[in-house]
Amino acid sequence: MLQWAIELSEFGIEFQPRLSMRGQVMADFVLEYSRKPGQHEESSKKEWWTLRVDGASRSSGSGVGLLLQSPTGEHLEQAIRLGFSASNNEAEYEAILSGLDLALALSVSKLRIYSDSQLVRADNGRADALAGIAASLPIREAILLPIHVQANPSVARNSTCNTVEANQADDQEWTHDIAEYLRTGTLPEDPKQAHKIRVQAARFTLIGGHLYKRSFTGPYLRCLGHSEAQYVLAELHEGICGNHTGGRSLAHRAHSQGYYWPTMKKDATAYVQKCDKCQRYAPIPHVPSAALKSVSGPWPFTQWGMDIVGPLPAAPAQKKFLLVATDYFSKWVEAEAYASIKDKDVTKFVWKNIVCRFGIPQIIIADNGPQFDSIAFRNFCSELNIRNSYSTPRYPQSNGQAEATNKTLINALKKKA
Repeated sequence: MLQWAIELSEFGIEFQPRLSMRGQVMADFVLEYSRKPGQHEESSKKEWWTLRVDGASRSSGSGVGLLLQSPTGEHLEQAIRLGFSASNNEAEYEAILSGLDLALALSVSKLRIYSDSQLVRADNGRADALAGIAASLPIREAILLPIHVQANPSVARNSTCNTVEANQADDQEWTHDIAEYLRTGTLPEDPKQAHKIRVQAARFTLIGGHLYKRSFTGPYLRCLGHSEAQYVLAELHEGICGNHTGGRSLAHRAHSQGYYWPTMKKDATAYVQKCDKCQRYAPIPHVPSAALKSVSGPWPFTQWGMDIVGPLPAAPAQKKFLLVATDYFSKWVEAEAYASIKDKDVTKFVWKNIVCRFGIPQIIIADNGPQFDSIAFRNFCSELNIRNSYSTPRYPQSNGQAEATNKTLINALKKKA
């Protein structure tokens, strides 16, 4: 309770008891919202009109079909040829709008509308036929059924330009009051806002004219305005060292790099959602959810999974293959690019990137490729007492850690390309 009291004290929350409600207020409410004696009666079905609409979009044009039925059973049919290109959805919208215009012209007060989105297509056959006739039949051949022409869409498409003016003062607004209080002791005139600034200022300090936030376990965090925050997010997300991570990971990276602003998670999530490459190449899960099966080594760097990724688009020196090794315990990845991968390249990679950096592993898991199942590589592993384990042919799940790393690398390369 004490911790919550400290956290909420900066907002200046005050307790106000609930006042008693006068009886006249309740009486006015009951009088205003009570139903009148005749409102509960259901209106007769004979007062309802029925409108069936459909739209059609074809290579020859687009059309709309309307069928309006009166309460007494009379039918009014209308076919409208659209004088502009329209998709199926746009034709459906135009059909509903034209039907509403027709109903208003006849002073219809109660109307039920049926379209293909609400019922089986066969139940809306006459409206569908009218729309097809209006879309495909030339106007000069329409003898028995007049076809009206609608030249322009019902909703005008006016291009708009949104202009947002911002200056540095607005950009630094959230830091301005805190910095002024730390620099000169000036507080806002509002008592609640002044109390909030006074409580928040205890977590900030000024160093060299810049505002910093005290961190619990790390160094001071540089406070950023909106434009500076957007620049940092752009560099971390798609800069030279960016890997197009998700919103939560991007906010964590910005925080770990020594930056802070109040809406870090919200801004990072919004930035990722607006990233074109993330939206184009983000993986879409199609596999149903299943229980998590953890596969790990007994301790770090004793069990490695190896695989080859490629061929990829040729890089300098015609390098288009990746040799990837993943530690099962820490998920650490070692990768190197090659123009072609042979058994001697695998031997050199294991010696340079695994043995010399992390020590001799206990087991290496790979597929049955000739680079991993060669006599030279087997002899190399035997000399170092490394046990070779090979996955089942045509069953990549047996080396799932390496395949998961490959998927992550390919998704990252798609976004960087």
